[in-house]
Amino acid sequence: MKILAFDTTFKFCSVALMKNNKVFSLVNKGVSFQHSETIIPLIKRILSRSRTRLQDINFLSVTHGPGMFTGVRVGLSVAKGFSISLGIPIVSFSTFESVIYGFLLKNQQNDSLKRFRNILCVLSPSQKYSYYQFFKIYKSRKGFVPISKPGFGDIKYLNKILADKGNIYPLCVIGNMNDILRESLYYQADQKVFNFYSTSIEPNANDLVQLASVKKSLKRSSKIMPMYVKPHYADSSK
Repeated sequence: MKILAFDTTFKFCSVALMKNNKVFSLVNKGVSFQHSETIIPLIKRILSRSRTRLQDINFLSVTHGPGMFTGVRVGLSVAKGFSISLGIPIVSFSTFESVIYGFLLKNQQNDSLKRFRNILCVLSPSQKYSYYQFFKIYKSRKGFVPISKPGFGDIKYLNKILADKGNIYPLCVIGNMNDILRESLYYQADQKVFNFYSTSIEPNANDLVQLASVKKSLKRSSKIMPMYVKPHYADSSK
């Protein structure tokens, strides 16, 4: 089984390929916010490194958002182009799902996190606002399910959300939030004397390809649509 995955939703562009249960991954950290220029060269490099032909790929996996407007569209466009031209099925996941799965996979043996049953995933494309969604973790710690709709807001709004949701603690907060937001959320939780854990994770294709390897039969779809949580400000009536 060969799965090619790529994530272009946030600052860095990353590509991963799973071949016979071995994962090859590349992340472009040198030039940020230039996904359209870097995604194809990265794919070519990882195919060469793994000695794999593009036409031999069994599945493509891509994150459909939320994230930066252009970044999300770049990833989906590349995936759909390969799928249409080569007949390769696409397995799509939200950026939240990819980040949470990677976190749980890396912390399966972390006993200190067993008390947490809820996760808040916060993804910040800028200093001004963040995307967020709450999830419940299964007791087996091998799966999760959303318990809220995706939303977005600034630091003040996210603090209000935490203050209003007293029944979600103990709470684990993960994502690529900046230090100011992390400290603010920690202060809000500490004020209410709740257990709180926070860690920084950047969305990446390495986590995505492993999620796709276990969920590919459930999420396959011919219609992949971007997840835009933040409303558009353009008025089509004018």
